[in-house]
Amino acid sequence: MAENKSSISKKRSYLEIGEYWDTHDLPENSEEVEFTVELGPDVHYFAVEDSLNSKLRSLAKKRGGFV
Repeated sequence: MAENKSSISKKRSYLEIGEYWDTHDLPENSEEVEFTVELGPDVHYFAVEDSLNSKLRSLAKKRGGFV
């Protein structure tokens, strides 16, 4: 998270924030909002040897990841 932003939970990571909200409710004076989130896979390209590429693809396939 950005250093200049704080959370109502006062936690320092997204994981800690998630754990906080798993055990806390929203304040009574909160209001409902609507928003759109567009999620897409992050893509990173870099050169690897063919043998390593084959091993990575095989492992990704076994784990149900993108190939």
